[in-house]
Amino acid sequence: MRTLIAALLLFNAASAFGAPDAFPSAQAQCRQERPLVRELWQRGLYDAPALAKHVVIAAISGDLADVRQSLDALPRSEVARWRQVAMYTAAEQGQSAVVDALLNDGASVDGSAKIPPLDTGLYRRTVDDLSQQPPFNAKAVKGMQALGIVSNEPQESGPTIFIAIGCNDLATVNVLLHHHAEPMASWPTPHSADPFISAIIFDEPEITRTLLDRGADPCSEDERLLRNAKAMHRPAHTVAEIGKHTGLPVSLLSRLECHASHQ
Repeated sequence: MRTLIAALLLFNAASAFGAPDAFPSAQAQCRQERPLVRELWQRGLYDAPALAKHVVIAAISGDLADVRQSLDALPRSEVARWRQVAMYTAAEQGQSAVVDALLNDGASVDGSAKIPPLDTGLYRRTVDDLSQQPPFNAKAVKGMQALGIVSNEPQESGPTIFIAIGCNDLATVNVLLHHHAEPMASWPTPHSADPFISAIIFDEPEITRTLLDRGADPCSEDERLLRNAKAMHRPAHTVAEIGKHTGLPVSLLSRLECHASHQ
């Protein structure tokens, strides 16, 4: 998934494209980000070679033949990177057929996509705007820049299944699972979420059920949640408790209980 700076940049850039709601839910954020990301690519506002931009724009449009033809025209050393970016962005845009084809072509189902930085001018304007918007200020933004939280470096985003779950996109989740995506793969950061708990938190019963069918284990998840809670000195909750709180149906809650049949 997108890092903090990418989310902040997208939020600030959104005002130029009319996107509402500063901090929406995951699915509302997906509805906002899809057209915004599409427009950023189509306007050439990512700092990437022209042909690489064309690859991603074709993936967004669902034009697989154009994606493949443009990838073939890239230097061989660049193909893997831009195939991965195209696959990730296609998933973000709900282009599950393109995701399937690019995975068949060699994209990594659990790998990360190296999203290029934004155009330098847009980044500077965004940071200036961010410095003037509560709860941020110039000092706070400079502090985040010093810590590397805010920067315009390429951003590692993935695994791709997270973006599909964030958009409640069962079709793309099924494609990724068909290609053996790991339903309990964590982000490469401490105390991070995995696809299984993300679907539960986002109140996505069909995706939660699908992940259970494909090997997601409530007992292992409960153990991970307990370890994280202890490390962060917070109360621990089971996946069943979280699912009940978010509103998952009773029939599904019974599958989230950790007992011998789940092991």
